[in-house]
Amino acid sequence: SDGSADVCAPEQGRPMASVPDDLVINRQDRCPVVLVLDVSSSMTEENRIGLLNEALDQFKEELVQDNLAALRVEIAVVTFASSAQCVQDFVSAHDFSPPVLQASGTTAMGEAMDLALEIIERRKHLYRSTKVNYFRPWIWLMSDGLPNDAHWEDAARRSVDAEKAKKAKVFAVGIGTGADLPVLGRFTSSSDPLRVEPGMFQRMFSWLSASLQARAHSIPKQD
Repeated sequence: SDGSADVCAPEQGRPMASVPDDLVINRQDRCPVVLVLDVSSSMTEENRIGLLNEALDQFKEELVQDNLAALRVEIAVVTFASSAQCVQDFVSAHDFSPPVLQASGTTAMGEAMDLALEIIERRKHLYRSTKVNYFRPWIWLMSDGLPNDAHWEDAARRSVDAEKAKKAKVFAVGIGTGADLPVLGRFTSSSDPLRVEPGMFQRMFSWLSASLQARAHSIPKQD
């Protein structure tokens, strides 16, 4: 469904109870997206974290205005500061409750991207085991600084390799003038990084919502 070469058989001995009810009840094709968001201490500047929280609320509101996208788009949220954390595993847009993000710590971007790729593979496994079709997952990476975890360059290579194997598509977004676009660009091979000012977050998430809605109305195919 996503053009990847890997084939994942159902896990042996895995109880059906572990399959989310939503995948059993809602048989719609899925458009998964992982938001990989910088919540390091610098995100307190210019109220970036507050504006990001407002934009996430708007993102949810706009997505669910489209009935098909509300069922097909699935959202996960990975945050990174001194470490990475999955604060929201995949859930349909209809059921998505945007987390309230708070800023502190450093910038473990590499760890966050590895975690995003990990939860994508786990979710694709569930799609396959329940015979739910899906589009190639998107990763939306946002940061206002530089990665400073020890092995971020290895993680960047794994991210690019995943794109080349058609396991995911990565979009990189630099926040403000402090973001290093060439470094962010090392996490993606498919598109040039963008730069946005905090005041543009809502406009940017409106674009993402519209893109996901358009995708939700198409047919999953190798792309």
